[in-house]
Amino acid sequence: MRRCSVAIAAVAGVAAAAGCGRAVPTYRQDIAPMVQRHCAPCHDGSGLAPFPLLTFDDVHRERDRVEAAVLDRSMPPWRASRSCADYQSDWSLTDAQIAAIVEWIDAGAPAGDDVTAPAPVTPLTAGLSRVDLELAMPVEYRPVRGPSDYRCFLVEWPGQVTQNVTGFRARPGSAAMVHHAIAYAVPPAQRAIFQELDDADPGPGYYCPAGPGFVDRRVSWIGAWEPGSMGDEYPAGTGFAVAPGSAIVIQMHYDTSHHAETDRSTFEFKLENQVEREAQVMPWADPAWITTDTGMLIPAGASGVVHAYSADPTPLVSGGQRILIRGASLHMHELGVRGALSIERANGERECLLDIPKWDFHWQRSYLLAEARALGPGDRLRMECEWDNPGPRDVSWGGGTADEMCLGALFITRN
Repeated sequence: MRRCSVAIAAVAGVAAAAGCGRAVPTYRQDIAPMVQRHCAPCHDGSGLAPFPLLTFDDVHRERDRVEAAVLDRSMPPWRASRSCADYQSDWSLTDAQIAAIVEWIDAGAPAGDDVTAPAPVTPLTAGLSRVDLELAMPVEYRPVRGPSDYRCFLVEWPGQVTQNVTGFRARPGSAAMVHHAIAYAVPPAQRAIFQELDDADPGPGYYCPAGPGFVDRRVSWIGAWEPGSMGDEYPAGTGFAVAPGSAIVIQMHYDTSHHAETDRSTFEFKLENQVEREAQVMPWADPAWITTDTGMLIPAGASGVVHAYSADPTPLVSGGQRILIRGASLHMHELGVRGALSIERANGERECLLDIPKWDFHWQRSYLLAEARALGPGDRLRMECEWDNPGPRDVSWGGGTADEMCLGALFITRN
């Protein structure tokens, strides 16, 4: 028999208490708790993942795929670097956990016995812990523009009292075609403006390539979906207030370059009657990238192209007052290699907020910080993105999947 390695001994329950005496980990004693917590929430047989990982037979059958996925860290789908910051609901496996899985498979993937198996563990939450409201696009829609079609749909908010959105998840009717979906809350006083936009367009909804239309601080971004998103529950005590008589504008971005069909996406909300702090989503990008054709140029055939931007956001978003950053996400397209967000302190120090060293367009999500970070006047928010462009044409900022972006989204509250 082989004795367990130092890495395996670091995993609770894998090594025998006296001298790491057990030869190898077994499924029921050591591997099942990891699978239950990190894998089964998606690999649950519902179709969210391509195969189930609920039983010993499931995992044993797929053991080679499991080993490959954990070794290259493509699964669980957690792209944020552990060395940057600590996050809530971290799906990733530690080095010791990965070593345990590999040693178990290399030893023949033994089942172990039921008698000494630990109690089942609580899975990490995939999506929302509670759905209080579900809304749908008012009609089915088939994109008429290509390769990108941006369509906004006005949906009535049914609440009779002010409620706070504390979690959001979209369920695309066509995940292969939806590039993103963003939900905006429109207060009653602005409702007629968006109804006019809808009425003026002869098709379902209205064309909205630059966002929902009339956007000011009273029209707030309350939720988003991108490929790989399983939904977000917002930091405890925070949310987006939606008053009675409001409407929700859903901006759908369809990519029809490879796939075109009808779509009727649905949207789930977790709600609370009261929250301690009202939240805000702060988009972040260099305006020059958006307004000039060469502001974010990624030349044909080039690799390792980097663009970066830093500025103090407080004058714009909080009137120069301190803000608390509670979460962060990045958005690039298919040429992206890596991206990062950080705070450059007024004293010259830098604090990492989010580092994605291996970008994957198909696994995008928000990362909620375990501890909020204060950013005050004089501090700067820095974003950096890198791309490889092996193709024959120059690429710059654009909404289409064949274009590129370097866009941050910060979940903030005012101090």
